[in-house]
Amino acid sequence: MSSEALGPMKIRKQLHQSGLEMLSKCGIQFEFRYLKGMKRKPKSFLICGTATDAAVGTDLDCKIRTGDLEQESVILDVARDAVKYHPERDNIEPEDDEVGKSNEQILGDVTDKAVRLVTAHHSEIAPTVLPTATHRKFSINMDAWLRKRAKEIHAMAETMEVKGFQKIAHQQAAYLNAAARDGFDFVGEQDIVEKTETALVIRDVKTSKKSPSEDTAEKSNQLTAYAIASQVLDGKLPDAMKLDYLVDLKKSTKTMTLTTRRDDQQAITYLNRIVNAIAAIRSGIFVPAPDQAWWCDNRYCGYHSICPHVKRTEMSLPQFVQIKEADILKDEK
Repeated sequence: MSSEALGPMKIRKQLHQSGLEMLSKCGIQFEFRYLKGMKRKPKSFLICGTATDAAVGTDLDCKIRTGDLEQESVILDVARDAVKYHPERDNIEPEDDEVGKSNEQILGDVTDKAVRLVTAHHSEIAPTVLPTATHRKFSINMDAWLRKRAKEIHAMAETMEVKGFQKIAHQQAAYLNAAARDGFDFVGEQDIVEKTETALVIRDVKTSKKSPSEDTAEKSNQLTAYAIASQVLDGKLPDAMKLDYLVDLKKSTKTMTLTTRRDDQQAITYLNRIVNAIAAIRSGIFVPAPDQAWWCDNRYCGYHSICPHVKRTEMSLPQFVQIKEADILKDEK
């Protein structure tokens, strides 16, 4: 049968795990990045993370193929090349401690840092890992879950006494049903998979300037997303999930592994978060981050300088609000 006879292919919409995290933190940032396509200059730590990830992946892929890790010199070259040929290498947004440095100086520092981190992983963490896959992509069809939640919300709305709230609930359910008709997938990528006959372990490598708190893995929504993906890909929740931290201190490099797991209730709770996020996207209503949130800061958000929801001094206000009192009075006459 020809493709013409089958009709046009339906393009499904996607919500990436990292996009969900951004939407949870700040809807306006999500709107700028994913709906308006406004990419900002990357910070150096993002380039370092990309280089580290590429080198660690090369190291563990060799172990999958041969049973042994790759030669250290090879993976360090991978890290260096990942910085050297990064598509945004000439467009870095300096961090506070990089102000005054040239782009080449920043790249040099990034390369040195990536080499330190990769060396630490290769010698301290990689020997203990028994990988069966790296960078395993997942795509979870959310249509049935969206329809299920829409049905539940419609039923809940009928029990509400306030008609206004009842209408809002019915509208939210309608957004979910519309998203299901469009076709919506939750997508992402598991960093490292260790799968044996007796255990399934999902790992993720993180780079940091300081040591993480002991409950970081317990609180990680990313790991919960990975657990849900394993439920689909492997038919079970992971027996354990691990965050392998590579911490670049001023005088040394430290590694830490934090271990956790997820249960069915935690998975369901996170699925509900995905559903709410899809409803928000479908509605086109995006809520800004709380104005006291630490991440609502020019150091952490590339859109801070152009965001109309940021608290600003009286001197900077006119660039966002140009309406004068006289104009308001004129309109009222």
